[in-house]
Amino acid sequence: MPVPESNRTKPEPKPWSDWLVVQGDHYNPVVDEVGRNFQLARSSFLKIDFSTSARETRKAAAFLKDELATASQEEKRRLNAAIRDLHQLAKHLDRRSVESLAQIDAVFVKAHQVDMGHSWTVVGFERWSPVARAPEAHFRLAEQALLKKDYDSAATEIRKAEGLLKLEATRTTFEGKNDLNTSSQELNQLATEVQSGSVIGAQRLSKPFAAASYALAESHYFKAIQDWKRNEPRDSGHELEVSALNLAEGADWAGHGTEFDSSLVVKDAIELSKKLIDGELQAAKQIAPEIHSVGNEIQNLKKEINAHA
Repeated sequence: MPVPESNRTKPEPKPWSDWLVVQGDHYNPVVDEVGRNFQLARSSFLKIDFSTSARETRKAAAFLKDELATASQEEKRRLNAAIRDLHQLAKHLDRRSVESLAQIDAVFVKAHQVDMGHSWTVVGFERWSPVARAPEAHFRLAEQALLKKDYDSAATEIRKAEGLLKLEATRTTFEGKNDLNTSSQELNQLATEVQSGSVIGAQRLSKPFAAASYALAESHYFKAIQDWKRNEPRDSGHELEVSALNLAEGADWAGHGTEFDSSLVVKDAIELSKKLIDGELQAAKQIAPEIHSVGNEIQNLKKEINAHA
């Protein structure tokens, strides 16, 4: 007898492998050509290959220029400022007048943020899905490293999760940003404490990791609502599924995963999400109550974790 969809093992999250690391400890996920241009420009500068560094910087500027066609007026203002700064940096690289990597990073960080803020708000979930589940994988790797007393590796994994939360904050709705930004700051502080060796037990990870998972669940919850209103049922289904999975993972970090994994909220939300993804639009009338059930559960669990702070 086939195993019901809702009872199948939930998909295993995989860590994100491609990173732009600037200023020593800021991990920015590389998700498009701009990030790869920046990686090559930085590595070329370190090899004293100024011409390649300048060329890759100009390629990044050209990529951002192409984004202007689909940008809002405010996005165009930010994109044009980033393009101007990149061309100015490329000129300095041509003249070999750039003296430190910090000068390059100052420009790249701003341009990368502008790129993420535009690019990842307009793509569908098929391109987004590998990124969406990655934070949980880095949380688990951080826990494993801390148990081995590998404090540097644990801190690195936490900073990677922080970078992914920041990326999610660029594409979420207005309502979803606050908790993601708050959790990003908490993860940054946690990484500093872990790296210093002041965090000994893995239990110190539980509350911030649970809070981050709930913030992600809420972000995807708001996106599911938004996509449904835009008549994009498949994307809404993907967002609803990831929201429910993050909800279950947050409950697990908070210490009551066993009872929560069998809850009807997660089971029903995942079942509905599969139907929407598969195009079973007869399930459409279920979407509003199921999405709101997830939203209510997020709020309940957020209150619970805050009450035990």
